Amino acid sequence: MTRNKLLLIYNICGIDCVEKIDWYIKCINSLLNQDLSDCRVIVSGCKSSKKIQERLRQTYDKTISYNFIDDVVPIIVSFNHTISKCVKYFGDFDGYLYCESGIDTTGQSGVVSKLYNLLISGPYGIVSGQPDNDIGFNYDATLPDLKSKHYIIPIGQAINGHFKIFSKKLREYYGHVWPDIFGGHCNESVLSFVCAALKLKWIIHNDAILHHELNIDKQSAGFCTHKWVANTGRPTWDHPFIIPSIINRLCTQENWEAGLGYEEARNIMIHKQDEFDEEGFCKNDRLKEVVKQKLFLQSNEFDYNKITYEFTP
Repeated sequence: MTRNKLLLIYNICGIDCVEKIDWYIKCINSLLNQDLSDCRVIVSGCKSSKKIQERLRQTYDKTISYNFIDDVVPIIVSFNHTISKCVKYFGDFDGYLYCESGIDTTGQSGVVSKLYNLLISGPYGIVSGQPDNDIGFNYDATLPDLKSKHYIIPIGQAINGHFKIFSKKLREYYGHVWPDIFGGHCNESVLSFVCAALKLKWIIHNDAILHHELNIDKQSAGFCTHKWVANTGRPTWDHPFIIPSIINRLCTQENWEAGLGYEEARNIMIHKQDEFDEEGFCKNDRLKEVVKQKLFLQSNEFDYNKITYEFTP
């Protein structure tokens, strides 16, 4: 019986974008050429045009899977939705790889296996590769050494999430792997807490450097944070999806006492250090419930089952 090791999800978007089919095909080919066995590649597309859908099907037929979503939703939501559809059909995977449309692994057939082997080697909830630009260490003027050894992301800190594997352990407890209350920016700022609450860590692989082509698909397409700020006058860190306010939901005394922090790069809510041990694991059982109830949309707030989509396994 084969083991489902990784679901490799290549994420594309057709919302207000010039869809770049030749680039998509190049990147999908590079994922298909990875040397890790027992994997499945799927294209997760939000509002992808029929032309793009047909070209991909003509190119790959049943070699890969497809989940084309017709509703305008943030990429986090489309990613979570695609995982759910695949798990229902294929069963659980050890991990779920988020590959942004701008990431190209051509010539690096072993990069996914490097991340996977690191994932299963220790208590890791998220394992990230390093894009060759836009890595996002903007909270500290001094960058950590990311080349000589793997780097554990400290509690409350983050990098941009262009290429990362989420462990199935996150999905098993939270229902989804990626907190989905965000309309645009700042979602990465909570991921260390998502991991630490379950006694897991977020780690960067020191030898997984990836080419990242900027602006392949539009950033936060359909949910442009800068337009939202201009229209509402609210700050970028309070740009929610569906719910009224991220700040009102997260930045409470109860959540802080459980250990939660939010957007610490801009001092919005600094976590309570006493709630974490020397390994960076949360010492209480409250934080994982706070994460589950506050960072993830509840079924009465947003029903994933009502998303309009076409899934082809």
